[in-house]
Amino acid sequence: GGDNNSIANQRGTRSDLNVLQSGYRNLSNVSQTGIDNFSGDADTPAEVGVNQVGDDNQAYIQQSAQASSAEIDQIGDFNVSRINQTTGSDAFSDRGMIASSSQGGVGNSSTINQTNTFVAGTTSENFATVDQGGDGSFSLIAQDGFSNSASVNQAGDLNQSTITQIGSDHSATVNQYSDSNVSTISQSGTANTATVTQGSN
Repeated sequence: GGDNNSIANQRGTRSDLNVLQSGYRNLSNVSQTGIDNFSGDADTPAEVGVNQVGDDNQAYIQQSAQASSAEIDQIGDFNVSRINQTTGSDAFSDRGMIASSSQGGVGNSSTINQTNTFVAGTTSENFATVDQGGDGSFSLIAQDGFSNSASVNQAGDLNQSTITQIGSDHSATVNQYSDSNVSTISQSGTANTATVTQGSN
């Protein structure tokens, strides 16, 4: 490949990063300003935090929280993934967030935002995963609180999924197997569950 660009800003403590890019004109931009954050293992080649195979993909990771994990895997062209794991209400509330985004195909967009501004002193442990395999799909997951779980799997083309979780112990799963579907889930309070399936597997 050629003309790939990797930017890394590590101003925190004990964070780890491993980036692998093949193809052309891919961009990786990772900022780790928190403590003990993980986006791959610099000492283990097989543990890659940002993996981009194809052309003109963009990956952005911001980790200002603590002990969180973010991974982006993009195989295709013109895909964009963003993961933001940001500080919470105090020094302990933003720990243990996990996010992963996997995109194949062409022209997909995924954004995951994780924080915990609601419950001071509680480890966040929000979990979010996105898997988009078609073309031209959009996914947004926003989590504010602790012990929330969100999963999106879009296999068709031109699908849109938005999940908003505020509070604790929410669960959301979206599967969209056909084309041009729209799903919106909004959860607040405690322990809500949502499952959406559009199209057939």
